[in-house]
Amino acid sequence: MGRAAEVALAIGGFAIGISKMGRHDSFLRSQGALAHEAMAKGWAALGDWPHGLHCTLDAIREDAGGRGWRFGMRREFGGLHRWLYDVRAEPWATAFNDAFSGYLASQPDLRETPAALRRANSASALRDRHMTATDAAEYLGVAPQKMAELAERENLHLVPPSDAVSPLLFRADLVHALGQRKQSTLMKHEAEAILGVGSSTLRQLLEDGVLTSLPPDERVTHQRLLLRHEVEELVRRALDAVAPVGQGARLVSFAGAMAGRRNASTLIQAILSGQVVPRGTAPKRKGINALLLDSGEVEAALTPPRATMTLLEAAQRLGADLESVRAWASEGFLATTTSTSPFERGTRVTDDALTSFSAEHITSSEAGRQAGTSGRWAAERLEFQGHLPLPSASLSKLYRRGDITSAVLDSLRDRKSAGRAASAAFSFARAVADAVASELGVELQRSSNGFADAERGIYLQVLAGRRERYRSKYAFRFSGRARAQLEGASRGMLALALVEDRSFILLPWSAAKEVVPNSGRYLDSIYFAADARGVVEDEQIATAQRWLPPR
Repeated sequence: MGRAAEVALAIGGFAIGISKMGRHDSFLRSQGALAHEAMAKGWAALGDWPHGLHCTLDAIREDAGGRGWRFGMRREFGGLHRWLYDVRAEPWATAFNDAFSGYLASQPDLRETPAALRRANSASALRDRHMTATDAAEYLGVAPQKMAELAERENLHLVPPSDAVSPLLFRADLVHALGQRKQSTLMKHEAEAILGVGSSTLRQLLEDGVLTSLPPDERVTHQRLLLRHEVEELVRRALDAVAPVGQGARLVSFAGAMAGRRNASTLIQAILSGQVVPRGTAPKRKGINALLLDSGEVEAALTPPRATMTLLEAAQRLGADLESVRAWASEGFLATTTSTSPFERGTRVTDDALTSFSAEHITSSEAGRQAGTSGRWAAERLEFQGHLPLPSASLSKLYRRGDITSAVLDSLRDRKSAGRAASAAFSFARAVADAVASELGVELQRSSNGFADAERGIYLQVLAGRRERYRSKYAFRFSGRARAQLEGASRGMLALALVEDRSFILLPWSAAKEVVPNSGRYLDSIYFAADARGVVEDEQIATAQRWLPPR
């Protein structure tokens, strides 16, 4: 039997009510009495193409009530459409499929509409039903080109298309199932709304694997890349973990807990694992963003031990100002590193670098603390003593630790304590008066602001002086009252006490008049330059300088 006869026999078999056609020889053996009728109807279908086929299909549909199927292609055509699918690879199948598709497209009562698919409870209810490509695209909400791609990928065709002009018919049950898959997925903004987070947090969750995105070849549309049940399950698990708040807990929102560049994925995983227990939910917030967390628990669970410190922390450790530490870092005195850790970003300082810096250098602030004074005073005194700071644009001065020995620091401490208070100057003046009395062999009693021996007509005026900001000059204040006391004494003497250096200059009033200005004001100033050891630079005056024994 030729191929045309086999096709005619198969079509004729369906036309006379045979529900399933196998091999022609099997049909002839089992249904031989019906072979003549089947061949006649088959040749009639093939004779006037495609009108003859359409007439045969009409006749097959007229007997639909006797086939026992409630709806669908099986009820209308028996097993014809299945047979066409099985023989789709045959050379003649293309023309036959085109004619069959054309017939189906011309019968509105045979195809399913988008509304019918939305009403369907399950895909099984749509078995053996079909719909056009336009209706399928409308139901899925996709463009025609995307619908064609889905049809090829998901094998939705009722009968394989042969060319671009043939009507495209899809299986309604498969289209319905595809629609259900679409409903089970989310676009990014939909997932963000359920989670209550922004796009950056969602992107982080996807990158870290907390949420998974569908591969492109499994998506109904390119934008729907997230599984709804996975997103909703994440929110449910997080909300189910909420436990009553403890006393004294400081609660922060989920967004607040991510302050300090914490990773949202790490925070969520800590919540799901029980490391961080949500302590409540905030009203008017959705998803995981509604969680309220104990800031102490978050800090303990998510803050890793840091290997470095910021420049500000280094400044606090050194007791210096931030701008100075920045200058030392940029000038190479303090070694720094750049960290990529989310908790340690930017320019950082390691403990080893800070230890090395402190071992090699000493700041004016540290020197001042050891001397019991300010860093500015220590810097000025060190400069006066000839200890110059390292070249730097810093506010605090920086020195090599080897240059600032313990002896230098002791001298700072002694200089500061020598003139720290008025009581120290007062007692120093008494010591100067005792030294002069011992030199003269007399007893001097305090009188007014000076010291006197009334019997011998001796009056000693002691003026305590300090360096101006501890530079080269000592300054003394001489009053008009002191002048009157000296002028009225039989033997007037002026002692200029250099408090910080424990020395004094003793001048008879006749010689002191040459160095004491007489401006007519109540107070006049006397200045003497002295070196770092306290020796007066004026050679003539230096001969009158005397030294007190160290304390």
